[in-house]
Amino acid sequence: MSYGLTGKIPDGMLIRVSSIDTETSEAYEMQGRFSAQMLEALAPEYRQRLIGNLQPK
Repeated sequence: MSYGLTGKIPDGMLIRVSSIDTETSEAYEMQGRFSAQMLEALAPEYRQRLIGNLQPK
């Protein structure tokens, strides 16, 4: 409840990565590599927009 009174507007994106493959484990590995490479290719400000900015409590 107190977070709602801070004036911050939480928002985010949902990104889906999928592939057509009968080998599930290989498909997951490929999707993981793709996701990592995509994040590495993004400028930091866009990466933060996509995956957030986690800060330890």
